[in-house]
Amino acid sequence: MIDNLLLKPGEYQIEFIGNFHRPGSEIAVTDHDGAILLSEELPASENRAVYNFRISPHPLQIQIRMNYDPLSGPIEINHIQITCDHVIYKENIITHLLTDFVLVLFYSLILLRFWRKEILFKIFPFFSDRNTEISLIILTALTVLVSVPLLKPGQYVFGIDTLFHLSRIRGVAADLQAGIFPPRIELYWLNDMGYGVGLFYPEIFLIFPAILYLIGFPIIYVYKILEIILVFSTLLSHYWVAKKISEGNHFAGVSAVVFIAFAIYRIQNQFIRDGLGEVFASIFLPLIVGGFVLIFRRRSNGWKILSFGFTGTLLSHTLSFVLAIIFSAIFLLTQIK
Repeated sequence: MIDNLLLKPGEYQIEFIGNFHRPGSEIAVTDHDGAILLSEELPASENRAVYNFRISPHPLQIQIRMNYDPLSGPIEINHIQITCDHVIYKENIITHLLTDFVLVLFYSLILLRFWRKEILFKIFPFFSDRNTEISLIILTALTVLVSVPLLKPGQYVFGIDTLFHLSRIRGVAADLQAGIFPPRIELYWLNDMGYGVGLFYPEIFLIFPAILYLIGFPIIYVYKILEIILVFSTLLSHYWVAKKISEGNHFAGVSAVVFIAFAIYRIQNQFIRDGLGEVFASIFLPLIVGGFVLIFRRRSNGWKILSFGFTGTLLSHTLSFVLAIIFSAIFLLTQIK
């Protein structure tokens, strides 16, 4: 039911929350060899169950299993949590330190903005432009607004392909842990036999979330962090391109951001379909458009932007890259005079 978890010696409490409609459903906690550490029947017609189990004398890899009769009716388990008050894990320390570092950095920037602006402007010169600063504030506010489904603690809105992409992150993490780079045959799949996901889906942008997962962040939190970063990056990309092709017009950039932030296709793609590759590609596709516009305006940096856009799209989603090539070819043919 759940991957192996390595637990140190100690007393643990495991909590299940869901809808246990039918009697006879059993949960079990076993070690890697199948020895039973806990076996209990879930209480029928209740929505919460808490049990205690012990790990001793050595650390054990545990599995959580469930046995139930599907003919007796549905059963839902929405939340599983294992807690221990007297065991400290280095992963917890690292994740808390990293989280605290990011928060301290964020609040330090705010303090510098209001009390030591000259230092902030020296470190980040673009903040000295009032219009740019306002635009970034709008981008951040829109990111928070459209990321509301991701901000509820302990829950996530699962899309059609969410479990597939969570497995991809775990697969990349397993490869990195085994010293395999770049990841191609991901070891996590097919009961650790491996599967060539990386041969068909570019995995380069999943290295960052895989590292977070290896550090100790829960996989759902890792995915939430990734999704929020993708929202902001998508809005920033559209803002920058719209501003660039409109000759520095901040209003044009902000207008483009508002349209893309609330675009039904983007929201559906991210939260309902969860097409992660297409979401990554949506960061780079505007750069292709902007690159062509600047090239036809005879700007020297147009080729760099176009190349960056195509490269990023190729490393994000192969099908989006192919479609970008086709539409670019059609566009160039229409420009022949």
